[in-house]
Amino acid sequence: YGDAKPKDAFAATFSGFAGNEDESLISGKDQLSYTLRKTGESSSSSDQAYSGQTGAGNYNIIPDVSKLSADNYKFESDNSGIMTVSKRPVTLTGKGAVTKTYDGNNRADITKDNYHFGNLVNGDVLELHSWNSTFDDKNAGEGKTVTVKDATIDSDNYVLPEDQSTFTLTNCTINKRTLTITANNTEITYGAESNPQYSAEFKGFAEGESQLGGSDLTMSGSGVTGSGQSSAVSPVFSCKYDCKDPENRDAGTYEITAGGLSSNNYQITYIPGTLTVSKKELTLKPVTKQDSYTYGSQFVPENELTCSTSGLAYGDTAEKAFSAKLTYSVNGLGTTADNNISSPAGNYTVNMTVSDFSSKNYTETPETGTVIVNKKSLTISGFSVADRVYDGTAE
Repeated sequence: YGDAKPKDAFAATFSGFAGNEDESLISGKDQLSYTLRKTGESSSSSDQAYSGQTGAGNYNIIPDVSKLSADNYKFESDNSGIMTVSKRPVTLTGKGAVTKTYDGNNRADITKDNYHFGNLVNGDVLELHSWNSTFDDKNAGEGKTVTVKDATIDSDNYVLPEDQSTFTLTNCTINKRTLTITANNTEITYGAESNPQYSAEFKGFAEGESQLGGSDLTMSGSGVTGSGQSSAVSPVFSCKYDCKDPENRDAGTYEITAGGLSSNNYQITYIPGTLTVSKKELTLKPVTKQDSYTYGSQFVPENELTCSTSGLAYGDTAEKAFSAKLTYSVNGLGTTADNNISSPAGNYTVNMTVSDFSSKNYTETPETGTVIVNKKSLTISGFSVADRVYDGTAE
């Protein structure tokens, strides 16, 4: 395919002469021409003269005898001659380079910009039909080699010789893959006796991979398990919060940062998380200064009631832990104008109203208290009994 003319010029053989006569009797042999018909086709509609664009295949050669003459002969065309147009061999070479992001395997994706066919004619364009292309290994790096082998083409007019089915591309690159390590948000309550265990979430692993390890990893980790990550590897975590440090344990938010890992195949990006230290619940309860009171005794709420607290941490005192305005009221307890208890003996509920509460580290939970009023002892005196002699009766 593509040759300007056959390697050997067309030639005709004449048969059917009488006696010793031969083709010297024939005039017009120099004007004998030939057309080609695709073998197996009966129609003359596809007949063509040979040219460099005649497609590969087998053709019957049909002589045009219209310009031949001889006194005693007529001419018939015999198309049993066969012309074979072979597929044209092409050469295949690589060009350019391949770049990809690390994906855990050595597959390489090439395009038509990565190869060149030689020995094409007639402005023809070819593309590979199938091939197998791989990097020399799966790991990220520069200056890598991609080998393309088992290349094939699907063409009517061209053939790719076996020794042309392999080529290489040099200076190829596998870029590191982005791996995001996010410190997980964590919560703790003021007053904790130990620091929280931090963890992280890993996103961006190549398909089939779920952890950093082996020769791929450079680390100085804490060994704390992270989501999507082997328990053997975890970043180093840093947080200003320290439950043992009075200057860095107040309620509030603290940034958690992760670090300490690097990888041959992953470009690691760290995203900080947040530690939230919640305020501790502080219980406020009204209590009486005395265990109990007696009916008729003096009782002034402002003097007899105070507030007890439970839930303080780290040795905090109520005076330093919070400030608030406290107001007390005792349900159903009556007093005289002189502030003496006038209600019957019993238990009376004390309500406490907390307003303007302020604390860095505590929230308030008010409870009710109790005032106990006991019965007053009554002494009876002044009775007299006359003496009598026992007479066996009760009167």
